[in-house]
Amino acid sequence: MRHPDNGMVSNSGVFILSDLTSKGMYGVFHVINSDGETLIKQRCRANLGSAGISDDGRFAVCQALESTSKSDSCKLFFFDIKNRKLLWKKVPETIGAELNWAKSYRFDTKRKALYLIHDKNRTYRYTFEGTFLDSKLYRHDCINSGNDIEFLEALNGLKSELSESTDPQEYVDLIVPLEKGLKRFSDRDTRSKIHRVLGEISLLQGNNAEAIKHFETALKLNPRVGVKRTLEKLKKTG
Repeated sequence: MRHPDNGMVSNSGVFILSDLTSKGMYGVFHVINSDGETLIKQRCRANLGSAGISDDGRFAVCQALESTSKSDSCKLFFFDIKNRKLLWKKVPETIGAELNWAKSYRFDTKRKALYLIHDKNRTYRYTFEGTFLDSKLYRHDCINSGNDIEFLEALNGLKSELSESTDPQEYVDLIVPLEKGLKRFSDRDTRSKIHRVLGEISLLQGNNAEAIKHFETALKLNPRVGVKRTLEKLKKTG
């Protein structure tokens, strides 16, 4: 192993090491037991970032960084060490467009949950099968305290989701951070999207008058924001 990094030892003595190779864009992730036997050796067609192992030494993860490889770029690899196999690999929803990698990981082996821990202690869960459990929490964090790109990504997700939702209570906590976004952004297209989302929330709450105000403002800012028909129906019924 020429360039060992990200070493970590479990309570059982099983440990992990990433070999950051100097030739080409790839790395090798190793899981080794206390006797020096290699349990897992995973070659990734990307450089390797953060990694982690469960306290009992039965599960491990490693994060591949961005590369030209479609199969490995930005993928999080999750391993079952006991059975010596890769269970899944996927691009974590939490990295966003700016590639904000998790800094560390925590394993809850009783609940079968993997915790990805990001900056500012923002923590999100995956099941051991690779299902993301905290999509709504992640979206709320992005709108409430995320950077500009995270905010806009979450806003675009909300825009499509709200048209299919029937539960206004789910979005009440987003109203204040969305209104703050109106003060934060000067771009007309972004502001029109914010007004559209606020209008959709008002509509779910049964506040048609407020919804009409937001939709009218959204259309003035961007005639193609996608609320013209909804606004016309509201005015006819309202």
